[in-house]
Amino acid sequence: MKYNFLMILFLANLHADDIVNTTNDLELVNLDPAKDFFYKKDYVNAYTHFNNLFLNNLENPEINYYLAKSAIKLEKYGLANAAFDRILINDPTNHIIRFEQAKLFYIVKNKEMAIYNMKKLLEENISDNLRKEINAYLNIIKNNEKLYTLEAVFLLSLNRTDNANNAPTSKYILPDFTYLGEQGDSKVMDTYHTQLVNLTLTNRFENYDSFRIKNSITYFNRTFMNEKTENFELYSYKPSFQIVNKNSLFFMGPSFDRYQPGNTNSQDYFDAVGLEMGYFFDRYAFDSSAYRFFYRDDSFDDKNYTKYQGRFRTFDILGFDYSLKFYKDLAFTSERADIDKISLENILSYDINIQNDLSVEPSFKYKLTNYDDESFAFNSRRKDSLKEYKIELKKDLKSFGFLNLYISYEDNDSNHALYDTNTRNIGLTYIKGFKW
Repeated sequence: MKYNFLMILFLANLHADDIVNTTNDLELVNLDPAKDFFYKKDYVNAYTHFNNLFLNNLENPEINYYLAKSAIKLEKYGLANAAFDRILINDPTNHIIRFEQAKLFYIVKNKEMAIYNMKKLLEENISDNLRKEINAYLNIIKNNEKLYTLEAVFLLSLNRTDNANNAPTSKYILPDFTYLGEQGDSKVMDTYHTQLVNLTLTNRFENYDSFRIKNSITYFNRTFMNEKTENFELYSYKPSFQIVNKNSLFFMGPSFDRYQPGNTNSQDYFDAVGLEMGYFFDRYAFDSSAYRFFYRDDSFDDKNYTKYQGRFRTFDILGFDYSLKFYKDLAFTSERADIDKISLENILSYDINIQNDLSVEPSFKYKLTNYDDESFAFNSRRKDSLKEYKIELKKDLKSFGFLNLYISYEDNDSNHALYDTNTRNIGLTYIKGFKW
């Protein structure tokens, strides 16, 4: 491993002299002081000097080259890539710079793009020395690739809601033959916290690089300070196989889930078994699933049901993300009127970049739900129209994770007064990921 690392450093610092030869038809500039800083490994001063030179010599390939190399040492990867692009705009056949840019892709963990560009270079009419270096680098990448990777994600949030018990907006009277008086609870304001831990083990096969086996385990917990009946726990295990290509990913696998209320006095536990599959391509994603939910207590057998789901998503189209989701729930038996339903959900969000590590994301969700069966209590079929307005402030803490602050308002308009609700929420979420 130490040998491979040293080889990468060696290969990453070649070709400076070759870049010099491309400056013959440009105004000569004294680069020696800036170069002295670079070769003395004083990359801060080197970057400063080359950047000052660049401001007066925008197209000089040697200046852009050393500016890029200094930026890489300072982990200014975006600036480095821009410098390489400037060289390639004026000289698209500069194979050396294309190789340097491919190595940069690997540094920023875009392995697929790095390998793709290096293999494309091997198809060009390049020198024998450059061909040997590319092949050597490809071998280093292959040898450094782990067959197993372990990832962990931790999430912790603190939230405040003004409707912890999902109470209706107002009192109501059931439209049946028996007068029961006014119905409906009053809103209860409460604070709750959530915790999530996810562990994912991915296995790559040496002779089948596009094929992956993935095992994911998740634990989720929601705990209220006062409304203990609203507490909730989830245990989930999802094994799957994946086919990974340059700009696409296909996955399929089963899912095994256990849900249980945090209220220990309740027996309202249930398990779910399902099958999930999906396809991601560039900025688009399609996924679907089918689940069967089984209550563990026989007294809840009438609540068992099957859920079918399909979803289409787009990512970063002019800054917008969009999701369209379809649900269909079917009860095992037809004794209840509150299970069989069809839902259609739309979510639109827009990411507004304030700084490199700070952004604001407003979003809007609109969900329609129609129930199949008539409710005996309300003498009609239930129809819900849910609107959620949300704004989120997101802070990238770099190696320390992510911090998100959100505020939301949710309004569910229902023809059954019991489910006619509105809720205000505010919360702070911290997310930290690890990879080994």
